[in-house]
Amino acid sequence: MGQLANTPSWGLLVKGSVEQVRAILASFGEDFIVRTNNDWTAAFCMEPGDNRYDEAAERLCSLGFVPVYQFDFNKYEFLTFRWDGERWSDDEDPDIVLTKVGLQAPYWDSPEPESTPLEVREAIVIEGASVEQARAVAGDRWRIEPGPMGAIVYGPDGGTYDIRISIMFNDTRFAFRERAPGRVLEVLFYPTLGDFRFRVMKGEECLGTFRPGDTQAWDGTPFLASALGETEPEAIVEKLGIPRSFLART
Repeated sequence: MGQLANTPSWGLLVKGSVEQVRAILASFGEDFIVRTNNDWTAAFCMEPGDNRYDEAAERLCSLGFVPVYQFDFNKYEFLTFRWDGERWSDDEDPDIVLTKVGLQAPYWDSPEPESTPLEVREAIVIEGASVEQARAVAGDRWRIEPGPMGAIVYGPDGGTYDIRISIMFNDTRFAFRERAPGRVLEVLFYPTLGDFRFRVMKGEECLGTFRPGDTQAWDGTPFLASALGETEPEAIVEKLGIPRSFLART
């Protein structure tokens, strides 16, 4: 999913008036679409490549807005971070957060782009859990197998990255984060791009993220120089018990 003219670079959501939000973000320019329901207000930066989201979010936090939702509409996946007055943490998909308050992101306004969908493979390892324990949370919707570190839950086979379709697997991921007694290890792989990502969660807290070759985390979370002591994706998935075919390029 590439950056499009009708797709924001980033966005913010707070409980406040549209006048407040416009005034606070005035110095960031006019490349915003602002939406409100007279209770919650969301501002979406439509300038491709703009990376001032942290500065804008911190401005809202410093003025006492709680919570503050920060959306990252990057070309690989859409992310949400929430400020609760003390710290930032991952939250649900932007679509889910916005739908709950009755708002929509601008990319919903236009037809689907005529482009090749981006394929993504996902797997979650629930450390120390059995297949039966994992199935009690996930149900029969996903493929679940035993692994050396715990139950492995796979996303849709051959899943094409579609922000709407992926909501179901996002729900499963967040359910494991909330209910797993230990760590949850999350793996994403984009076969067309060869892009591998690894994340360690404990409840709502991200303990670290790893991507081969990176020297800092791509989403502001704690940086891991290796995953499970390994830096090569093939060695990482092998330790998790995920078949190497998971990493096959297309």
